[in-house]
Formats: sequence, C-alpha cells, structure tokens
Amino acid sequence: MPGLKERTSTGKCKPTNTDQHGTALRTVDQHEGSINTRRRDGFVMLEYTPGTDRWCPLYEWLNFIGGKITDVPATGQCRWLAFHATLHNIEDGFNPFTQEVAEAANELKRQSINGIIANLEDEGRLHPSDL
Repeated sequence: MPGLKERTSTGKCKPTNTDQHGTALRTVDQHEGSINTRRRDGFVMLEYTPGTDRWCPLYEWLNFIGGKITDVPATGQCRWLAFHATLHNIEDGFNPFTQEVAEAANELKRQSINGIIANLEDEGRLHPSDL
C-alpha cells in the first residue's frame, strides 16, 4: 500500500516503496542483517526483533531436556513407532523392533484412533461442512 512506513536502523520512518498491489519492493537493512518486507495475508513485515535465547547444537539441547534420537524401521507403521518413541522417550527395541514395542505402539494407535472415532459424532454436529 502506498504510504506505508518502515522503520530504519536510525529509528526514523520513511515511506515504503510498493507496487500497484501494495507489495513492498525493497529490503530493509537492520543491525542484525536484512529482511525483505513483503505483504502476506494482509500484513506487511516492517521490522523484526531477534531472539534472546542463546543458540545451542541439537545434541546439547537434547541432553539438556533428556531427549533421544531414535531410528525406527520403515514398516508402513513407522509414524506410530516414532510417536510411541517420542511419547515415552525410548530408543531401545526399534531396529529391529521387538514384540513389546510393537504391542505398545499398536495400543497407542488403537487409543488414538478410538479417541478420534469417539469425537466424530460431536464434530459432525458442530462442523458438518468439515466432514
């Protein structure tokens, strides 16, 4: 939109250069780098604030929260196996997976699908166009 304003690194505002559809055309240079101001879903990004958390490698973060990376076999049910591994934070018994892991993952799948089916009647009443 013509007349939109953007904040510069000095803190002063100046008009944004836009096309006939109101899409911002230029890049705004900031102290931390540059961002492209673009119209999306009725909004124009004018500035951003960088995160305050410190960056850390994946394995350091996983160690901090007690998480584990687990490889699950591609059996056609690997999503349920991965969900089970994530939910219970386990890594043993997946490659190849054991009978105990298969039964636990199947139980999780059964409970999840039963919950979905139990809610279908309510969903149909509340949101009939979504079914």
